[in-house]
Amino acid sequence: MKNISKGFTLIELLVVILIIGVLAAIALPKYQLAMDKAKYSQAMTLLASINSSQNRYKLANTSATYNFRELDIDLPPSGKIDSTGQRYTDTWGGCSLHNTGYGQCNINLGATSGVWYFLRWDGPYFSSNNRECWVYPKDDKRGNRLCQALTGQKEGTLNSTGGNYMTYKFKK
Repeated sequence: MKNISKGFTLIELLVVILIIGVLAAIALPKYQLAMDKAKYSQAMTLLASINSSQNRYKLANTSATYNFRELDIDLPPSGKIDSTGQRYTDTWGGCSLHNTGYGQCNINLGATSGVWYFLRWDGPYFSSNNRECWVYPKDDKRGNRLCQALTGQKEGTLNSTGGNYMTYKFKK
C-alpha cells in the first residue's frame, strides 16, 4: 500500500506567500495613488464650486468674501466650518478662503504630510488657469508622486515663499 501525503510542503507555501507579497508590493502603491487621486479630485471639484460661488458673490457685492457662510454653496454635510468661517474641514482634508485672493483645498496623506490644491481668483494672480499642486514636506514621495501624476510634470520647483513645499503647476 502506497503512502499518499495530503497537503502542501513548506517550500510550496513559502513560494505562494512570496508571490502574494510581490503582488501586494506592486499593487499597494497603485491602489494608494488611485485613492489619493480620488480625494484630490474631490478637492478640485469642491474648490471649483467655491470659485464659482465666489465669482457670483463678487458680482453682487463688488468684492470677494472670505467667509464660507456668505457664499451660496452647499458644502458636504460630513464636514464643518470653523468659527472664523474661513476654513472647512472634512475627513479627507479641508478648504480655506484667503483674503489675499485665493482658495485652497488640502488632502491629508498622513500625520505629517499633505498635498494642497490652489486656485487663485483675485488680485494680480487672477486666472482660472493659475492652479498649483503643493507637496509638504517637499521630499514626501507619496505627495510628489500624486502631483506628478496630476500635473504631468516630472519635477516640481521648491516653493519660493521659503517653505518646505514642492510646487507643481498644472498645464493650461
